[in-house]
Amino acid sequence: HLVETIYSGSVACSAMGFKTASGAFYPDPLLANCTKLNVTRHVYEIARLAQDIAGGKFGQTIPTGSFVEVERLVEQFNSMSQQLLSTYDDLLRKNEQLELVMAGANDGIWDWDLRANEVYLSPRWKSMLGYADDEIEQTVGAWQRLIHPDDLPRVMQVVEAVRRGISDYVMEFRLRHKDGH
Repeated sequence: HLVETIYSGSVACSAMGFKTASGAFYPDPLLANCTKLNVTRHVYEIARLAQDIAGGKFGQTIPTGSFVEVERLVEQFNSMSQQLLSTYDDLLRKNEQLELVMAGANDGIWDWDLRANEVYLSPRWKSMLGYADDEIEQTVGAWQRLIHPDDLPRVMQVVEAVRRGISDYVMEFRLRHKDGH
C-alpha cells in the first residue's frame, strides 16, 4: 500500500488508499496525481530543453529532483548538454582559425560536398574572377556556369567518377572571368 505525501518538492511514501471488492489496491487519486506531476516535471523539462538544444541553445541544464532514476537521467542530460556546448565552442574557435588562415593565405578556395550537394566559394575565389562576394551564389549551378563551356563535359565526367568512387578528383579546367576572358 502506498501513499505519497508531498513536501518541499519531494515525495515521501506511506500507506493510504482504498481496496476494491476484487482486492486491488488504489492509491489516493489526489496524491497519485501529485506524484505523477512531480515525476513527469523532469521528463517535461528534458523534452523542452532538448528542443532548445536542437535549436542551438547549448549548455541548458535541468534542476535535479528527488527520484534516483530521474536524477540519473537529468545528470546524464546535463552532462551531454555541457559536452555539446564545449564541443560547439571548440568548433567555433577552429572555424574562426580556419577563416583567418584562408584570408591570410590569399588563395581562392572552393569546395563541393558531393553528398550534401553544397558548394563553398570563398570571397577571394570570387574576387580572382572579378566578382564581389555577393555576385555569385553558393550553388553548384553558379559554379558550373563559370566553367568554360569546352571544359564543362569533361569536368562533370570527372565529378561523376568521383561520386561513384571510381576516381580521385585531379584535374585542371578553365573558369570564365567577369570581364569575359
